Amino acid sequence: IGPSIGWLAEGEFAIEEEFDAVQTVFNLFEQVPGQHFIDTIRDQNAETSLIPRVPHSSGLLNEQVTPDTELGDDDHRAYRPDEWYETGWEKVDSLRFLERDGERTMGQAAIQWLLSHDEVATVTPTFRTTADIDEWAAASETPPLSPEETERVSGLAETNFNVSRDDGMDSLRSSVDGEDLEDIEKGYAGS
Repeated sequence: IGPSIGWLAEGEFAIEEEFDAVQTVFNLFEQVPGQHFIDTIRDQNAETSLIPRVPHSSGLLNEQVTPDTELGDDDHRAYRPDEWYETGWEKVDSLRFLERDGERTMGQAAIQWLLSHDEVATVTPTFRTTADIDEWAAASETPPLSPEETERVSGLAETNFNVSRDDGMDSLRSSVDGEDLEDIEKGYAGS
């Protein structure tokens, strides 16, 4: 579910009814859906787990989409505003500290960050090549994020990763016409 068209109501219902898992958009840049459900699971002492999808923020966090990438008309990502990519690349640069030379790639760090949440059961990354499969499968064997790294990510998320301009996605961030977002800070990761 998510990040738009009813994600909040559907996810809260699933947790209230003790579904085994809720699959939702959740990654370093789009933290609101996942963090909301983690808080809800904890508040309700529910047994529901999260299964994050889009863990690499549509190719930004594994650098599949770079400033040189040309997306074809058949690629859904081509319909995102240019500002989304431009701010995303700036955000990636602010997270370079998560890479560990030869020990952990940015793509693996994105998965490790998700796995650092007890409520996350597994992660469903997108893969296009055998190399992607090998890298994502090896993510759980890389060094987990340290408490300092996790705290630094939290601080960056609170400041929108030190990016002060709009990413052009606000019109796409809603749930049930936005009415059920009134009590939640609108936007993802501080945007």
